[in-house]
Amino acid sequence: MIYTLTVNPAIDYHMDLTGTGFIPGQINRSAGEMLFPGGKGLNVSVVLARLGIKSTAWGFVAGRCGRMLEELAREKGCDCDFIYLPGETRINVKLDCEEETAINGNGPVIRDRQVEELLSRIRNLSSDDTLILSGNLQAGGIDLYEAVCREASGQNVRLIVDTEGENLKNTFRFHPFLIKPNEEELLGLFAADDGEERSKEEVIISLMYKCREDGAENVLVTRGGDGALLLTQDGDLYRSQITESCHVVSTVGAGDSAVAGFLAGMKRYDGQYEKALQLSCAAGTATAGTMWLGSTAQIEKWLESVDVQKV
Repeated sequence: MIYTLTVNPAIDYHMDLTGTGFIPGQINRSAGEMLFPGGKGLNVSVVLARLGIKSTAWGFVAGRCGRMLEELAREKGCDCDFIYLPGETRINVKLDCEEETAINGNGPVIRDRQVEELLSRIRNLSSDDTLILSGNLQAGGIDLYEAVCREASGQNVRLIVDTEGENLKNTFRFHPFLIKPNEEELLGLFAADDGEERSKEEVIISLMYKCREDGAENVLVTRGGDGALLLTQDGDLYRSQITESCHVVSTVGAGDSAVAGFLAGMKRYDGQYEKALQLSCAAGTATAGTMWLGSTAQIEKWLESVDVQKV
């Protein structure tokens, strides 16, 4: 089973101000509103469902907003097994206008008891399971990355990590099956190299090998409109390119979609990395070209426009 973890999920309340714009200090009227389940792990679960792959969404939710969030997630095809706690799940207000504006809530306080419940669930997983860790795993004053990775590693769970900075680097010793930084996140992991002049792609590739040396098994680097690079545990390097231009509506969730596409591709194509990268790039591009997350039809359409070459 695949499990996704979203520590502080939210209801994302989108208001359409594209026609009028947002004017501070005045009453602004929306042309339309939409509610979405928010959170990087939930994004992965939704896109997996759209690609025919079952997963279970884990996370901490609270109160009436938590129940509404779970209902929204289930409507989008997610199986949910949330941990409930006192308080209220947060609501994030997204103003969709020329300059996108967001007001994000704090969310409920997560106590040690709920953290222990999460860790006990992980202790019941096995090598047949996959756990996806995305974004910020901060629970109050507790950094969950090390605790979760330690428990998962002890059960030989397949780990997939999509975060940045020290949180990402500190997971390498647990040998995650896949890490998925974007270009900027990867460049920020290591000190600048003062050696010979190289192209940006050459630097990116050298850092991907560095991640492999430090413990990551497979390294997927998303590059926006330039596609992606994949270094596999077998030492093979692949480059994907998008052969048609995409009108970018929002990049939010594109990286999560790329993770879901890669996992779905590994299953759909029986472990063929080249094909998994193709589906990963198609899923990320489909999401970038729409308001929320790419639909099944959009992903399949973009699949025809992704070229993958072995480097």
